[in-house]
Amino acid sequence: MPAILKKKYWLIPAILIVGIFSYSWIFRAAKIDYNTEVKPILNKKCITCHGGVRKKAGFSLLFREEAIDKTESGKAAIIPGDPDHSEFMRRLTSKNPEERMPYHDSPLNEKEIATLRQWIR
Repeated sequence: MPAILKKKYWLIPAILIVGIFSYSWIFRAAKIDYNTEVKPILNKKCITCHGGVRKKAGFSLLFREEAIDKTESGKAAIIPGDPDHSEFMRRLTSKNPEERMPYHDSPLNEKEIATLRQWIR
């Protein structure tokens, strides 16, 4: 094999490493601050029915442990790291007014939903 080809073998791993680093840096998830971004949404839209003593459907958002615990249905409403399979997100984005949360109230806006989705992720 010619010497010139042997010298270029290091390029492939170098390009892969740079590519992986660049991808992870560009597409990294923005960190969501619970106290300043998530809690205000939950307090405004959810805690009335799903917090403290009132835990409709056995679901409370008052504490993390309660939020990720099983509900009356037997499954967790929030699956940390998996917003797409979390019942919480399905209910927030449902088009059916009998399923959508907040129930019989105005829906969350796109920014609020995106914030909660990123928080779960």
